[in-house]
Amino acid sequence: MILTQLHYFRVIAREQNITIAAQKLHISQSALSQTISKLEGNLGVPLFERRKGKISLTPIGEVFCEYVERSLAELDNGINMARRLYAHGKRQISVSSSIHSFLNELLIAFYLENPEISIRQFHYQDNQIAEQLVNNEIDFAIVTAPINNPLIEWESMLEVEIFVLVSDKHRLANRKQVSINELQNERFLCHYAGGLNREITERICANAGFTPNFVLEGNEDALIVDFLDADLGISFIPSYAVIKMKRELHVSPTKAIRLEEQSYTASIGIAKRKGRVFSKDTTKFNDFVKTSFVELNREVQEYIQTNYVD
Repeated sequence: MILTQLHYFRVIAREQNITIAAQKLHISQSALSQTISKLEGNLGVPLFERRKGKISLTPIGEVFCEYVERSLAELDNGINMARRLYAHGKRQISVSSSIHSFLNELLIAFYLENPEISIRQFHYQDNQIAEQLVNNEIDFAIVTAPINNPLIEWESMLEVEIFVLVSDKHRLANRKQVSINELQNERFLCHYAGGLNREITERICANAGFTPNFVLEGNEDALIVDFLDADLGISFIPSYAVIKMKRELHVSPTKAIRLEEQSYTASIGIAKRKGRVFSKDTTKFNDFVKTSFVELNREVQEYIQTNYVD
């Protein structure tokens, strides 16, 4: 059995017509028929039923076709990966994320431990991430929810509480905890539709029975922080973002308040193409991400216990 036979088999299975398949493959119908007959002879099983000029897969052929599709797809992935690595001439990983500030810290930490591995980072919207993963343009994506695509798998790594961020001049600034119902008349700041804190805000407020009054929708974190500092609104953020704020040397004058309704959470996970075979370097990055999430979860829990639990 050779690759040419499998390739020809796949084209016939898709077209279910010898004439059209031969035209697409640029060979004669007789040569194509002979190739498929040899494949069936090698396997010792019938793959096609031939009736009055029509051709269709047998039940055995349908099962075999699934394996052929997956095998040839993986082979194509391997070819593309080899060409990509040769073109760049060095070891590398490629990644995207919908949580940019978190990804930045992750990539810096990974590179410090693995300076021999170069990094390609891309900024894609969630709907673009799926396409890039399927096409093997990126190895991983750090995202906040499963991607609705049967070719992509998503593994949840972390689930954290949601906090509300306010200015230190806000009426609630001295509180450790607040109920969502107390926020009905507040002005809300968020990213554009599709952003994490926009989704969080709409979900929490809807469950509490009110519609948030958005006074700012932007795509720049700095602008949202400036509005917070000026006490022009409030914003929901996941607790891992609170941890990041506390690490910064120049912390803005904001206060993170825990929600009394602690059932509201945000998830982070890693998405990748199903069945993809990873190199040693991509496997190393995958393991590094998992370890980093475990450490982040420990840090989040310690912070909550120290600052919010009496």
